[in-house]
Amino acid sequence: MAKTHMPLPTGGKTLSKLISAFVAVALLVIAVKHPSEAATMVKALGGAIVDVIERLWTFVQQFGG
Repeated sequence: MAKTHMPLPTGGKTLSKLISAFVAVALLVIAVKHPSEAATMVKALGGAIVDVIERLWTFVQQFGG
């Protein structure tokens, strides 16, 4: 009879959940204490994301001819 090995729980998800919660709370505190600066950061981040997407699309279009 073959032995089957059961994986042991490692608990590695606890640290990632803790870090995610910390980041979420930090972002909430920044948004509450400094709403105009938070809005400026979000707009800048959104603009950067749009710029990256546009550059990638231009790169892909160059392959199409």
